[in-house]
Amino acid sequence: MEAWDVLVLGGTLEGMRSAIAAHDAGSNVAIISSSGLGDSNICHFNSGIAAPINEDTTQGHRDDTIRSGKWLCDQDIVSIRVSSALNHISQLETWGLNFRRDVEGLPFTEHSFGHKSARITTTGDTTARQLQNTLEEQCIKRGISRRGDYFVLCFVATSNQINGVVALDMNEGKIVPIQCKTLIVADGGFESAWNITGSFGRGMQLAMEQGIGLKNMEFQSWSPLYVSDNKTSLPLTLIGNGGNIVTSSGENYDIDFSSTSNDICIKMLESGNNFGINGKTINEETETWFSSTKSLLSNRFGLSLSEDIIPIRMSLESTIGGIPVDENCRVIINEWNRWFTGLYAVGDAACSGIHGASIASGNRILDSISGGALAGEHASKWATETEFSGSNNVNDEFEKFSKFIDEQLLDEAEGKTLRSHAIHTQLAEIMENSMGLSRDGGSLSTSIKSLNKLHQSLSDVRLDDTSMVMNQDLVNKLQLEGLLKLSIAALKAAISREESRGGHLRTDFPEMDNNKFLKHSMSNAEDDVKWLPIRKSQSGNWILSPEL
Repeated sequence: MEAWDVLVLGGTLEGMRSAIAAHDAGSNVAIISSSGLGDSNICHFNSGIAAPINEDTTQGHRDDTIRSGKWLCDQDIVSIRVSSALNHISQLETWGLNFRRDVEGLPFTEHSFGHKSARITTTGDTTARQLQNTLEEQCIKRGISRRGDYFVLCFVATSNQINGVVALDMNEGKIVPIQCKTLIVADGGFESAWNITGSFGRGMQLAMEQGIGLKNMEFQSWSPLYVSDNKTSLPLTLIGNGGNIVTSSGENYDIDFSSTSNDICIKMLESGNNFGINGKTINEETETWFSSTKSLLSNRFGLSLSEDIIPIRMSLESTIGGIPVDENCRVIINEWNRWFTGLYAVGDAACSGIHGASIASGNRILDSISGGALAGEHASKWATETEFSGSNNVNDEFEKFSKFIDEQLLDEAEGKTLRSHAIHTQLAEIMENSMGLSRDGGSLSTSIKSLNKLHQSLSDVRLDDTSMVMNQDLVNKLQLEGLLKLSIAALKAAISREESRGGHLRTDFPEMDNNKFLKHSMSNAEDDVKWLPIRKSQSGNWILSPEL
């Protein structure tokens, strides 16, 4: 059985950054991912990196982040992450990431949603792609083992301490037991519950199976800048570089950059208007930084950024809720002082505390990079202080899942006509209708019943492919089962939060209620929702008091 000090689940930006940090701290590291190498799930990263480059202190960035999160951020964690932003920008530059520059040679900062000051630094409209290339290069230089098409079947743990994982190696068509001292979950959120093409949240699913309640699952981040096909997102920084949102009558829509993208979406929804992007006001020099966007609009839609009004609509960008973690990205079990030993989570798979109920532009990538660095370093430190454990447990789970997969592939019961895609399509329709930006208790309750029925129908799904090699049919079914459970957990959290806050707009409870709900929800697919207090400062006082 192979064994690693630090095993990273997910070849995402945060996954690669975790692996780099763990390697540099002296650990032997491997990255496994259910997708192929080079797929870092960056298609919905539509902003740059937030950092207070031209500010004397980090206070403005910190306070804007807390306000953007509608006071549901863990304030000490926000302070830690924001304070590290400049160091991460400097590190990325050292590694070769070329940021857009101002006349003084510093990274150029742009205005964007959720920030009162210009604070977003980019490489143009390809920041996430360039960042992926930079991190991949650093992983290759370090000789970090990276394996694609590894689908994790289960986490293996003893008494809330991680022992390893059991995975399906799709290339070889075999079940593989892997022992590890620490495991970092970095495989993204569960956007696929709404849009089919997004992340499935496999790590979140498996964490929930270990008895870990998921935090703030009712919250999502929505972008107003999706082209009307609902699949193609435009960079938010178009607005900060001269582009304007306009109404169907051609009037400019007033934008206050202190508002989050969720706030903008809510106002657009309530107006009942149709909207577009007017890029004609972007000057020629600035437009060169959006060459990829220009090419995409021209090739896919036959539209010109500089000549046409681009029709837009709001759509889900990312989920916010996820695996609860502390300031070092250690996974906690339903309360702040109880940890799942050796288990970490970062990026969209985690609910790190930096975002709260809405995401300020640029903080999502900052969360990925800063969280990855923290998790990798801490996991490596823990790995040096502990021994491998639970090898018998890993082998037992290997035997169990080997039989389970054989049973799935050999199940030829008559009458099975359903396909996973049909159930997934129904799931997306239900979530879009009941867990969109606007929601109410009645539709949420009805949707839970509908999803429970969908979950029961999985037993009637037929696998057309019975091979072990690259069997995406099998993987889709297993992912869908977990995705349904995540969706039910999100619906339960949304029902329990009887207020409107950030990306959670309850039409039957339209006001924000700090007296009752200034706290985190903790939910899973089976139990009632529990609550977790917000972290303040280390002394227990508010860093920034809620504005009531």
